Amino acid sequence: MSKQYEGGWDPGQHPPSESSSSDDEESSERSSVGSHWNRDSCEVAKGSACFIATAVYGDINAPEVQVLRNFRDRVLMESELGRKLIDFYYSGTGERTADFIKKQVPSVIPAIKKGLDYLVNRYAKLK
Repeated sequence: MSKQYEGGWDPGQHPPSESSSSDDEESSERSSVGSHWNRDSCEVAKGSACFIATAVYGDINAPEVQVLRNFRDRVLMESELGRKLIDFYYSGTGERTADFIKKQVPSVIPAIKKGLDYLVNRYAKLK
């Protein structure tokens, strides 16, 4: 019997896709969340939304965002705690946090970027 994760989806199944009527980049990013988990390969689908990193770096395809996706897929996905963090993030928390940062406190983006840059550089040294 497979375990139900937060949000009520089974990791052996694809979680339900989020619907969006807008054609902007955020909508494209949001729609990819629905297929972020693949239990068999233990990888997150390429191009899955990285809401906060995209808000900080300003581009879903920024090299730093790609490194953070790689970290998520190769490091976080390898532990139960990491998978729970990913599940929590994609339950809507990451998207809501990114929207809040962009709309309410854009002045904190440089500080968040500094922290993410540290993670990106540290992970790059480990590879």
